[in-house]
Amino acid sequence: MGVILVPTDFSACANYATEVGASLARDSGSKLYIMHIINLPTYESSTSSEKWHSTDEGLFMGKLVQKKFAALREQPFLQDLEIEEVVKYNSVYESVSEMAKEKNVDMIVMGSHGISGAEEYFIGSNAERVIRTSEIPVLTIKNRYPDFKVKDLVFASNFFEESYAVFSRIVEFAKAFNTRIHLLKVVTPNYFETTRYSIKLIEDFITATKLDVDHTINVFN
Repeated sequence: MGVILVPTDFSACANYATEVGASLARDSGSKLYIMHIINLPTYESSTSSEKWHSTDEGLFMGKLVQKKFAALREQPFLQDLEIEEVVKYNSVYESVSEMAKEKNVDMIVMGSHGISGAEEYFIGSNAERVIRTSEIPVLTIKNRYPDFKVKDLVFASNFFEESYAVFSRIVEFAKAFNTRIHLLKVVTPNYFETTRYSIKLIEDFITATKLDVDHTINVFN
């Protein structure tokens, strides 16, 4: 893992995500990008970001963002890290997607709730859209974790072939942070199968993916 991206609106929840992103970056030796997105006002939708940035409103917003970045950089959890600040003028989803591709991001860390009003926000729909459409792993943070360590990770799956490709990213993450993976198969009444069959599915999955990190096999009925 070499690059971590944290979108921020400077809210408390976004700062929780930044702190987790910083912890992951420190543990893995990754570079940390902290990105703020400014949506152009509706009445300026036909104006380029460069032109709007030179207006009185644009200059005010630019100085405000710089001030907030400066305050954020003073946080102890960001000290001694390779950090780059980025400001984008677009929607949250488009900006996160473009940045992830441009910088070859390995993981996106974002808060799942934020502030509303004139400032940018990462509430419900924005975070959900990124999660559902991103080809890059997305970690969402709701609370503060001052000492974030990934010791255990649950991979819930049907363990059919379509899950093989996805699992490689899970293994990369586990190796980067020395994490144990708990393989989980949940059997429901409507899709019942015997425990023996479920375990055989998981064992075949382990063989096919050449899983070589610490793991457990779990079947819940």
